[in-house]
Amino acid sequence: MSDHHTPTGPERTPLNQNDDEQMSAQWGASDGNADSRETTDQPSFGTGSSDYGTSSDGGQQSMPQYGVRQEMPHVPYQPTPVQTPTPHNGAVQGPQPQYGAMWQSQPQQVPGNAWQGQSMNPMNGYPPADYAYPAQQPPVPSQMPMQQYPNQPMQQYPSLPLQEANRQAYIQQMKDIWMREEQWMSSVRKRMSRVGWALTISLVVWLIGTRLLTILLEYLPQSVLVQFLDLWSYLVSVLGQYGIAVPLAMLVLAGVPTTPVRKFDMSPGRFFSLLVMCFPLMIGGSIIGQLLSALLTGGVAINRIESIIAESNPWITLLFTVIVAPLGEEWFFRKQIIDRTRRFGEKTSVLFSALAFGLYHVNLFQFFYAFALGAILGYAYIRTSKLRYSVLIHMLINLQGGVIGPMILQNMGSINDDAELANALARGDSGVVAYAIYLMCMLGLAIAGTVLLIVNRRKWEWYSAPEELPQHLRKKAIFGNAGVIVFIVVAILLNLYML
Repeated sequence: MSDHHTPTGPERTPLNQNDDEQMSAQWGASDGNADSRETTDQPSFGTGSSDYGTSSDGGQQSMPQYGVRQEMPHVPYQPTPVQTPTPHNGAVQGPQPQYGAMWQSQPQQVPGNAWQGQSMNPMNGYPPADYAYPAQQPPVPSQMPMQQYPNQPMQQYPSLPLQEANRQAYIQQMKDIWMREEQWMSSVRKRMSRVGWALTISLVVWLIGTRLLTILLEYLPQSVLVQFLDLWSYLVSVLGQYGIAVPLAMLVLAGVPTTPVRKFDMSPGRFFSLLVMCFPLMIGGSIIGQLLSALLTGGVAINRIESIIAESNPWITLLFTVIVAPLGEEWFFRKQIIDRTRRFGEKTSVLFSALAFGLYHVNLFQFFYAFALGAILGYAYIRTSKLRYSVLIHMLINLQGGVIGPMILQNMGSINDDAELANALARGDSGVVAYAIYLMCMLGLAIAGTVLLIVNRRKWEWYSAPEELPQHLRKKAIFGNAGVIVFIVVAILLNLYML
């Protein structure tokens, strides 16, 4: 081509030999893109030459993705159609997927030596693959993702052996969990069974002991027996319960460990609120007990506890009902029972002790309000771990129901109908006036207690226990054991028998 040819493109700055060597080193001319042997200067655009020039032995000089490179600095630039250089092995170099070129309609193979010692793309710095690209595939539908990397075996799910191994591991894990849960539940049932057996022994021995002591009283002189009959009645009951039955029950309970807890104080306001809440529960429970007893017996059942209290000396009743009974019952049902069951859940422990407390009275008239009262007393104890608060509430309730109420009724005299009551009230009879004031106070306390129960229905505090039972296992663990079942059955039968 003549030197007087006018170039159509811009003049290129001539490259010296150092620049040429630097560019060759930068693009890996000796690493597979071109022959590493020295080349002789040839006309750039002579007949039969490619766009990029050829070496003296016809080897490949540079890859198309690296751009046009001038071999002769003194030759002006003249653009010509781009052609794909021919590698040493004669394979046709196709476009590279990582650069976003369209797939060719004919499979093309990249020579293996083109990837040796160089990065596939100098722009992103990915390391070279250890093998050549496989033959390119025809275009795929647009909704299918185009694979940018060599084909690998795709496994979206584990193989069958891996699935089986995972399944076996999961089954073994579930078996271990089930075994631990069964061992734990077995331990809980054993402890609760001992508690149930202790309650059963205490109840049965108390009734048997009371009966035996009553038989022994018949050998006392009649003068002594008749003169202190109410005293002997209380003594027989207390000695049979706390002298014989409870010590035997404690021998059984000794095998059930207690839960160490911290102790707290209760504010006067909270104490007064719990005390007032007892009155509507006590009145409502008493009404339910009377209605159920009348229904089961045809209206002939008599509340024997009320009869005993009405015929007893008020001071003896004060001693045994207001002092001895609250101390003994709170120590046994709150401290001993709750301390051994609270590890399985505070609410569960309180309700169980309340149920045992209600059944232990062996009096259907008292069962419902004793259960409700036991729940309040149990809550007072479990929030403080101190007996003083539950004992004091119990004493005040018994004082109202066992001493104050019966004394007011006795002072009224014999009033048989409402007309006589109205006349006595109009005359200003002291006994009737005291009774009216007593009824007004009880009504006010019942209303106030109901309001407090409604307002504080979501404010009860319950904390997680060391071995908190799941909700679906509580009934099975607490009531699904021999000791508790026997106690409940025996107590129910005795309550019905005593009607």
